[in-house]
Amino acid sequence: ALGAVGAIQFTKGVASTLSDLVLSFTDPVNGLLTSTDNSITSELDDMAQEIIDFQARLDAKQSELETKYNNMENAISKLQGQASQLSAIMGGLAR
Repeated sequence: ALGAVGAIQFTKGVASTLSDLVLSFTDPVNGLLTSTDNSITSELDDMAQEIIDFQARLDAKQSELETKYNNMENAISKLQGQASQLSAIMGGLAR
């Protein structure tokens, strides 16, 4: 007689389950190791960009401070020249 006699149930064996687990780690597109590697690479790229941005700000600040220093040196030089002129004038008046 033909017909349904019973139900057959299939379950994965240990090797198949282990294979699926290994694949979940090593899958080159969606695997855990690939995701972790991509995440770390992204973080490193972000950090590299932050370093570049910080270096640019640092270079700009250095240039600003060098300009201020040079302006200060020029002002001091002018003041020293004026001080010398005043000393000469005062020395001439004292005679």
